[in-house]
Amino acid sequence: MFDAFVQPFGMIVALAILSVAALLAALRGAWHSRKAKAVPLVRPHLQASKTEQAIDWLAKRFDLYAVANDPVLVLWLKRAGLYRRPAALNYLLARILLPLAAMAVGTVWLALTDSLRGSIPGMVVVICCLGLAAHAAPAIYVQNLVQRRQEALRRHWPDALDLLLLAVESGLGIDAALDEVSRHLAQRAPVLAQELRMTIGEMSYLSDRKLAFSNLASRCGIPAIGSVTTALVQAERYGTPIGTTLRSLTKDSRAARLAEAERRAAALPPRLTIPMILFFLPVLFAVIFTPGVILYLMDK
Repeated sequence: MFDAFVQPFGMIVALAILSVAALLAALRGAWHSRKAKAVPLVRPHLQASKTEQAIDWLAKRFDLYAVANDPVLVLWLKRAGLYRRPAALNYLLARILLPLAAMAVGTVWLALTDSLRGSIPGMVVVICCLGLAAHAAPAIYVQNLVQRRQEALRRHWPDALDLLLLAVESGLGIDAALDEVSRHLAQRAPVLAQELRMTIGEMSYLSDRKLAFSNLASRCGIPAIGSVTTALVQAERYGTPIGTTLRSLTKDSRAARLAEAERRAAALPPRLTIPMILFFLPVLFAVIFTPGVILYLMDK
């Protein structure tokens, strides 16, 4: 252990240990500080917890509030299902602290295991790669959440549109129809049900009901939902019958769903070409030619 500090690489180990120690001391000071004037992030009517105080202290120390209030970042996190206020701060702090922790852990591991001993450039490359991977990990994770959530919304939206049409044609208003659809989809499509419940809540307290539909389209980021919300906004603005609009949109949604299924079916044969060449044809050739090879060897 002490030999590592004698070598030039020991300076990197010492700096990593000092950085981790300083980070832990700062977190400990923020955790036990009783005079910190932290802004409550999740519960504005209650006293902020120690975790919220630590997040607030780190956000002020790194000046992250301006970046956390970026509308593009907030909208991206909402599309991933991260609606709470400290989500942006947690994301930014993760992109700052995770690389430091990964580089420190990688440095200590290289020093203790004697890996790449004597190769300072190789050690620096490994540590930098760990830092870059840790820096990109939160963005990859959030983007994966966005894709999975949009796929769930895209899969269940045609069914929700059919239910909405039935509810409207039965005489329910748009508020009651959305509430009925969200209750029916609560178990099968919880993501879509959550978005519809948020829309109902926004319609109840926003001064402009059309803004609730616009927020639904921006949160989901799916063209099919955007076209429906645009039609609902126009129906609210001009007083056109909602049932007629939803009926035409339902037909378009069914046609688009059928076209998507046909497109996926048409794309299946090219995707199967490489697996067939790699796994099916060698076995087929072996079954065909092996008996002939065996007979040839036996005749010799």
